[in-house]
Order: sequence, then structure tokens, then C-alpha cells
Amino acid sequence: MPLLIDGHNLIGKLGDMSLSDPNDERKLIARVRAYADRTGKRIAIIFDPAPFEQHARLIPSKSQHGPNLSVVFSDAGVKADTVIRERVAATKDRQGLIVVTSDQAVAMFTRQCGVKVQSSEMFGKAMRDVLQEHHTPLEKPRMSMADAMAWADVFKEPPVTTPPAPPVVIEQPKPKLPPAEEKRLRRMEQLRKQTSRQTKLR
Repeated sequence: MPLLIDGHNLIGKLGDMSLSDPNDERKLIARVRAYADRTGKRIAIIFDPAPFEQHARLIPSKSQHGPNLSVVFSDAGVKADTVIRERVAATKDRQGLIVVTSDQAVAMFTRQCGVKVQSSEMFGKAMRDVLQEHHTPLEKPRMSMADAMAWADVFKEPPVTTPPAPPVVIEQPKPKLPPAEEKRLRRMEQLRKQTSRQTKLR
């Protein structure tokens, strides 16, 4: 039985995810994919338009994640609610479809079309139970090689530079004076000391 999930509505009902997280869509996709792999259910997640240009590059507007999970970002200016209503209205086998949402307007329209509705809270609990039963860790979003290289370039460390070593100063030995010159210098030093003592005594 296929599931049609109101993506951002479900994120808002999961206690460990936040709509303010820039990676919230990727985290939800990873978790729902693990659930789809365990249950074999065919699932489509419908998101509101990607709010940032970066998201549009990282996650295409329509993409397939494994054999049972497809992801759709609605076009700019079009809400996910509108896409869900259009898909429900266009579905021929309405008895074989379940819409996951806690949006009252979308739920009412879905029921009026004869399609079953499961609240985001109930689906979130059921998904967690299945993953815990199969000992599946709640996956973190995987980073592509291109993303990793881009971040590595942003946080690239500056090259390590070694400061130049201080110059080595070699003291030259004082030239040795002739004996007569050394004697003269000693005599002059003695006279200077004698003169200094006499000056102090006066």
C-alpha cells in the first residue's frame, strides 16, 4: 500500500528533528528510506519548495532514493499541500493509498476523496518502532564527495611556515697586544686609580 507523506509536516511532529535544521529534509529522507527498505512499502515524500538555492543543488526537485522511495520538492510558489491534493485527486486506486499528514485541511480533503489518512505523529511512532525492532540506527545524512571537497576547501588550513633561524654570530678573538703595550696599559690603569683616590681624599 503506497504512502504519500507531507514531508515538512512530518518533520515538525518528530521530536528529534527540527524545521530550523538546514539538513532536516535530508535527515528525513534517510530515515524514511530505511523504513521503506525494512517494510517494502512504496513511499513518496512531498516537500515544500527548497528555501535555499543550495538545497536545490543538493537535492533535485524529483529524485529516487532506492527502489521504494521517491522524493518531490514542489515548484517555487506551489505548496506541498497543493501537490498532495493533486496526486490524491489523480489516483485511481484510492483504496490503496494512505496520506501521512496532520494538516487538517489536507486531511479533510483526502478523506472526502475516499483516501485514508494517518497522522504524522502516528506514522512517526510506527516508523521508529520498525527501525528499533530491526536495530537500525537513525541515519545521519550522507555527504557526497563533492560536498566534502567543497567544505574541505572552505576550511582549508593555512600552510605551515617555519620562521627563519636567527643568524649565528661568531665572536672574533681579540688580537693579542705586544708585551710593551700591555705593560703601558696596566701602568695607565694604575695611575688612573691613584688619581681617583687622591681626588676623593681632598
